[in-house]
Amino acid sequence: MKSLLIGLIILSSLWSVTLYADTTQADDIDTIEFKQLINSVQDNDNIAQTLEDVAEYVVENSNASEEDPFTVKMFSALFILISIFLLLMLVLPIVVGLNNLIRIRIGKLHAQTEAYYKPLIFEYLSQSDKNPPIPILNRRFHRVNKPLLSTILYELSLYVRGEDRRKLERLYQAYHLDRFLIKKISSPFVWFKSFYLKMFSVFEPTPGSIVVLERLAHHRNSQIRLYSIQAIIRLDPRRVIGLFYAYKYKLSLWEQINYHDFFVTNDIAVPNFHPLTLSKNDTVVMFALRMIRIFDQRQGTIKGYEWLLRHPNLSVQIEMFRSLAEFEYENMSELLSELVPRSNPYIRTHIITYLSRKNYATTELLMQYYRDNTDYDLRLHILYCIYNFIEGGKKDIIAFTNQTEDVQLQKLSCHLLNNVL
Repeated sequence: MKSLLIGLIILSSLWSVTLYADTTQADDIDTIEFKQLINSVQDNDNIAQTLEDVAEYVVENSNASEEDPFTVKMFSALFILISIFLLLMLVLPIVVGLNNLIRIRIGKLHAQTEAYYKPLIFEYLSQSDKNPPIPILNRRFHRVNKPLLSTILYELSLYVRGEDRRKLERLYQAYHLDRFLIKKISSPFVWFKSFYLKMFSVFEPTPGSIVVLERLAHHRNSQIRLYSIQAIIRLDPRRVIGLFYAYKYKLSLWEQINYHDFFVTNDIAVPNFHPLTLSKNDTVVMFALRMIRIFDQRQGTIKGYEWLLRHPNLSVQIEMFRSLAEFEYENMSELLSELVPRSNPYIRTHIITYLSRKNYATTELLMQYYRDNTDYDLRLHILYCIYNFIEGGKKDIIAFTNQTEDVQLQKLSCHLLNNVL
């Protein structure tokens, strides 16, 4: 640090000599004398003496004109800059040290408060009474640390259910944490807003906060939208249908998984997702079909939903087919058989696999699909289904290898036996 300071002083002095010296007198500067001064400065442990020596040399050799106001002002500015630098060199270590002391003090206080809160809360939860007395958390520290209390309750809420969860709700309401969190989510900083919204989503919000949450449900940040909608669902699960029906953002797989986990891990009534299949947002339709399948919201018939099998989005078609295959509606084989000729090749592959696995197909039916399609991969997949799922299919494939009428069928069957199976 001392070497850096001395180097800066010497460079500043050189600059001042060059900048302020009279042009006609600049050649009189004794370069050898200045080099000797630099060498002596490097061996000098006294910074104050170094400053004095360099300043004396600058004054003696610069010969700056006292009558030139510009030179005087520039020299004064240089002196001020050096003084400020020296002051910062002294003040910054003090500021950094004080900041570290404050952080350590805050950390210790936080740890003490947490160690005081947790035993009281655990004792409160362990009582057999359904409505035990609310623990007094401000007896030792005079006021409740609401950020810390919110964090503790949030972490506990992820693991407790039933009666313990209702006890946490009482504690949450007793210390008015909903008001505190509403103030916090009004922050302009996204990370701050998201952090407290995540806590806000695990407890039932007050009806007065629904306006704020519905506004944040359309926020451009996906995390803020997720936690806001989760909080709304906790208050009234039926509201999710209206929010998602008009959802203008792409509903990512990460969000869909989080919504699913939210319904599974919380005591919340699952809404009817069927209306969302009519949404103009393809990702919302996919989400609805997945939730219908996962929560077994099958209807007695698929009437009115057949158009989803011809949806412009291939992913929607796939999800619809998976739902149909999962629920095994009546006359599924006839419906799917009609879809094979006009479906996307990827969907067609899945339909043929489904028909084969469920014993809805025979070798004759699958060979009809084989002859109607010229795609090499699809034909190989049909032969694979015959071999693995159709009764007597292994003998049929072996027979195909011995026939000579259809050369490609013979080659595909041989390839299947030798390289695939």
